[in-house]
Amino acid sequence: DSGHMAFLMRYLHYVIFGIDPNDEEKMETLTKFHYDSTSAAYHLKVVGNALGCLKFRGWPKMVQDVAKIYMESPAIAKFEEGNDKYNNMTKYELA
Repeated sequence: DSGHMAFLMRYLHYVIFGIDPNDEEKMETLTKFHYDSTSAAYHLKVVGNALGCLKFRGWPKMVQDVAKIYMESPAIAKFEEGNDKYNNMTKYELA
């Protein structure tokens, strides 16, 4: 790997979401979610069909932890929820 994965994880999350690349706890959580067990695409596929019913209750803790990191990121923190322009999406749904 020679450090490319860690660099890309930190750099992309900083550029896209404004998440501090030096926040080791957040980077560890994001890395585990995206690279360790299964890909984010897997999680989205498995739980994607249940969005309307579950409204995020009972999701695996890792998914909830990652969603919290994204919701608190500078890119999403100021997102205006309930806007018709964005189909009344919440921060949690966006994350």
